Amino acid sequence: MKFLYLWVVIAVLLALAFEGIYKIQSENLQKEAEKLEKNTRVAYKMAFTYFRNGKPLWLFKGKKVDMSQGGKLIVYQFEAKNLQQFLKVVSEKAIYFKGKQLLLLQGDVKIWLKKKNEPIEVKTPLAYLDLKNKVVYNTPDQKVVIEEPYRILMGNGFRYNLQTGELIILKNVQTFIKPRGS
Repeated sequence: MKFLYLWVVIAVLLALAFEGIYKIQSENLQKEAEKLEKNTRVAYKMAFTYFRNGKPLWLFKGKKVDMSQGGKLIVYQFEAKNLQQFLKVVSEKAIYFKGKQLLLLQGDVKIWLKKKNEPIEVKTPLAYLDLKNKVVYNTPDQKVVIEEPYRILMGNGFRYNLQTGELIILKNVQTFIKPRGS
């Protein structure tokens, strides 16, 4: 009988020890998870709509969105569609600066638009999408290629006004005419 009591006491002590260790470990794990959650604010396959005066203007999408950078959002595999006109923008990465309503587009930037029902594609390594002033642009040190159905324009820097539809290459403009039917 003493032997049975000894086994019961040992079993109870082991159970209490296990429960104490489990409780400490689970509290430590909870604290680490809270730290991780605060430091890595990342979302995947995200889409959101940009409104102005209660009207939807843009649909933004990204494969990955990093929200841990304070005053900016970093969107990877970025895609934007203007909901008021035919305009689509894609880039490898976009950085949205909160409060400035400005997106820095980086890496294989492509912009598709239409002028007089003709498709136009703008290609550049870097561009800015200024939501406040309604322009897409880059600086004169950045190369740009604009492809239209029957010509290709190349140069440095561009500015596209979303309100007027004016598209300008800033300097070093070259024009190549494509033969019809090519």
